[in-house]
Amino acid sequence: PGIPAEPLFRSTDNHPLFFSNILINDSKPIGIFTYWTFPDFNYIEHFAITESERNKGWGKIFLREIDWKKAIVLEVEPPTNELNKRRIEFYRNLDFNLWNTHYTQPAYTKETVPIELKLMVQGKLSEEKDFERIKRTLYQDVYNAKDLL
Repeated sequence: PGIPAEPLFRSTDNHPLFFSNILINDSKPIGIFTYWTFPDFNYIEHFAITESERNKGWGKIFLREIDWKKAIVLEVEPPTNELNKRRIEFYRNLDFNLWNTHYTQPAYTKETVPIELKLMVQGKLSEEKDFERIKRTLYQDVYNAKDLL
């Protein structure tokens, strides 16, 4: 919502580091999962279960089945309301750690605005040692926002 599709598709179509998936159960689409793969971590850009399939455990099942050999990074909204707190707790229950270093998701287009978010990480990355490098990678490769570094 609020993100014009064309610029997003233009930046990811045929990109060798980007993967887009539809989650299926019994031949029925139940969600989407898009991610980027970088040398030492994978970044989950979008992960959503369709409304009719939520709260059935699909998200937990899917994330537990991923067998990536490297760390996983994703963005969440800060814990400012109950829904955001529940989402953070969902990921914490899957061994993700919430990093508290200030992070802003760059705007996808000139028509949208940057959003204050937090990074959550599963795996062997250190907030102190790796935050700036991960932020730089996301800004350069995902958001094409090299000018903000």
